[in-house]
Amino acid sequence: MSAMGEHTISIRPTAPEDRRAAANAVRVALLDGPPDDELWAKHEKRWQTLRSFSAWDGDACVGHVGGFGVDTTVPGGGQVPTMAVTSAGVLPTHVGRGIFRRLMDALHGDARADGVVMASLRASESTIYERFGYGLAGEAVTATVDAARATPLHGADLGGSFELLAPADLHATVRPIYERATGRPGHISRPDWI
Repeated sequence: MSAMGEHTISIRPTAPEDRRAAANAVRVALLDGPPDDELWAKHEKRWQTLRSFSAWDGDACVGHVGGFGVDTTVPGGGQVPTMAVTSAGVLPTHVGRGIFRRLMDALHGDARADGVVMASLRASESTIYERFGYGLAGEAVTATVDAARATPLHGADLGGSFELLAPADLHATVRPIYERATGRPGHISRPDWI
């Protein structure tokens, strides 16, 4: 890898034969090991659907950012094409050179050229992306219920049952439940590989 400045780094759409190298770079950038064959087989379909850009220092992939297409429900019930940004990272040996900015610019520009009007973030460290115009859209709350002190809500339906599902049955069961929220602002469609 070159020790020179960013001008030696090329940013380009990720070719199909380079997807695994890009996945390796992202995982290492996120302080994880490259995916083994089993993990790669599990995630390869997702990588085939990504709008994907990678950064190259010679023959070495040193960074990547991708986005998959979803529709987002906006206030009023309309849906707009959205790019869900994911699989982003630059190797620690190459940070501070503007590579990530160039990757994001390439991804955003490509999406805009295709008529995508919105982008949302699927990342764990959202504050990194504020400089690209991303901001907090919602918050999560964790609650612990002390079952010994809990009381039913007045008027709540107390009927129903629970059923444990095999992992193979989860998507077929959860997808219709998720889709019932389609009209709620902020709802995003789910790609087939999820």
